[in-house]
Amino acid sequence: MPFEDDLQLALDPTGSEQLPRELHLGEYAWKNGKIDQKDETPGFRQLRADELRQLMRRLQAAPQHHVILLNLGGHDMGGDMMRELAEAIAALKALQVLILSGKSPPPPPPPPPPPP
Repeated sequence: MPFEDDLQLALDPTGSEQLPRELHLGEYAWKNGKIDQKDETPGFRQLRADELRQLMRRLQAAPQHHVILLNLGGHDMGGDMMRELAEAIAALKALQVLILSGKSPPPPPPPPPPPP
């Protein structure tokens, strides 16, 4: 299914639609028990912070036993966003597959030169 279709199901602003059991919002498809990096999700784009927060609210409102797969790979979330999502993700009692990707922290500065 195209990315935007999955996103609309996940972010349904009216809350009338129940969240899908498998939320495929990642850059690559989940097939046969693994990420298939040859199969990019059609129309994939990185979620904006407001969309991630809306998704977090939907996850918190969903029955804890409902969502079994959450694919958020490829969104390059920073540490602050990961911390915000952590509580909502931890509450998903039936979650079997979680795919996340975050931003790599900058490399540490080089050590100071040895004294002469």
